Amino acid sequence: MDEFKRLTKDETNAIYRRIYAYVGEIVCEWNEVEGEMGKIFQMCMNPDPRYPAALPFWTIQGFRGMLDATGAAVKALCFKEAKLIEEWTEIRSKLEKANKIRSKIAHGGIWHELPRDRDQNANDIFLTTSGEKQQDNHYAEVRGEPGAKRYPTPESKMRVYDLAAIPTMIRERTTKLKIFHESIWVTFEATYFNLDRR
Repeated sequence: MDEFKRLTKDETNAIYRRIYAYVGEIVCEWNEVEGEMGKIFQMCMNPDPRYPAALPFWTIQGFRGMLDATGAAVKALCFKEAKLIEEWTEIRSKLEKANKIRSKIAHGGIWHELPRDRDQNANDIFLTTSGEKQQDNHYAEVRGEPGAKRYPTPESKMRVYDLAAIPTMIRERTTKLKIFHESIWVTFEATYFNLDRR
């Protein structure tokens, strides 16, 4: 197709490499989120490292199930600690939103095309989940660096530089989980977690 000749093969490949790097980073960062949830699950079920209390967590299929199991474990341990329950509820809400973004990216496909209704220099890179309607596709503008010419797009769409911000957002969620993990430990260390670690 003639539309694709406006970018050289090297330019196109460079853009694809950049996007795949972001996608890979996003997927790897998400593993950290799930790892921290596994630690919280274990701590709530049985904090003694000599017992593999987290094993059931890793048999759960899908992030939603992991989130539900972790939430149930947190509520079972912390039911008298309103502050911890409130903190978990906020973390859970942010994780649910982050997972929607992560899932779209992790399970998407990528291609590029030149929109016919825009100026001749506006090539787009699309990131889409198969089965979605075309208007719901996530995409990234090839020349979408901060300060570049932008076009109005629905909120569901992403430009290349938007992808760059997602690993940082996921790392922030992981940090919140680590802090929450520590909060649980501090709250229950003197009572429930009074273990002989020798």
